[in-house]
Amino acid sequence: MGHGVIIRDGMRNPIVVKSTVVDDRVSPFYHELKGVSLGLKLAIKYKIVHFDLNCVSEVVAEYVMQTWDMKNECGCPPRDNPEHSREKKDYCVECSESNCMLDDIGERQIADKIYALVDEIFYDALEFGGEDFCLFPIKFSKAKAVWHLANSGVDRELKIHEIEEDEDLAEILYKEVFGHGSAEEVVLNKRQLILRKQEEKLQKQKDLAAELAYQESFWRQ
Repeated sequence: MGHGVIIRDGMRNPIVVKSTVVDDRVSPFYHELKGVSLGLKLAIKYKIVHFDLNCVSEVVAEYVMQTWDMKNECGCPPRDNPEHSREKKDYCVECSESNCMLDDIGERQIADKIYALVDEIFYDALEFGGEDFCLFPIKFSKAKAVWHLANSGVDRELKIHEIEEDEDLAEILYKEVFGHGSAEEVVLNKRQLILRKQEEKLQKQKDLAAELAYQESFWRQ
C-alpha cells in the first residue's frame, strides 16, 4: 500500500499523477495525512496556485481543518523555523497542537509524528499563499484512480502524455472525467484531451521561442 496523488484542472482533467511506495506504516490516519502532504507538494511543484485538496478520509479532513481554524485563535507570536531563519510561520504551533481530537480517534500515541506532518502541511500552504487552504473529503467511489495508484507498487510521476503507459489507470481516470459512456466515446475524448494538451504545450514553446528571439534582436540594436 502506498500513496496516490492526482492533480486535475478545473474540468477535472488529469494534469499529472504520482504514486509512491510506503515502507514505514505508522497508522492509517497518518498514512492518509501523508498523502495530503504529498498532494500539496505536487501542486506547489507544478505552480498550481488555485486548487482544492481532497482525501478519502472524513476524519483526516475534519482534523486538519479543525486544526487550521485553531492555529490563529490565540494571537501568540509566530514561531521561527530554526532551520530556515529567514522564514517564519505566521501561526502559533503550540496552539495548533491543542486539538484534542487525537484522543477521540486513538492517535495520541503518535501525536508527535502527526504534529510534525500537520506543521509541514500548514507551512507549505502558507508559503504558497494558501490563506484559503481547504481540505475536502470525497467518496471512495470518486477516488478509484487514486486507489489504483496507491496500490501500483511503484514510485513514479506521470504527466498527461505519459498516462497512456498504464492502460488501467488511463481508463479509470478518463471514465471519472467523461462519465460512463461507451468505450469508444471514452477513448475518443481521451485522445482529444491529450492532443489539446500537446497543442497547448507546443504553443507555449513557440511563444517562448518568439519572446527569446525578440529579446535577442532588441539587445543587438
